[in-house]
Amino acid sequence: IMLYTDGMVEAPRRDIDEGIARLLGEAERLVVTGFKTGASELVTTMQRTVASGDDCALVLIWRS
Repeated sequence: IMLYTDGMVEAPRRDIDEGIARLLGEAERLVVTGFKTGASELVTTMQRTVASGDDCALVLIWRS
């Protein structure tokens, strides 16, 4: 289960659907290796993608 704030996927002059697709793609990439460092890695990656640190929060529940 992944809960996130809009700051994780919103970027000025970009469609929010692009940000959501990017976040889901990054999360899917981590499925293979596990999410042990997944939450912090996803936040860092998405902050770089949207070029902002504003309102970036993520809750990740992973059951192995």
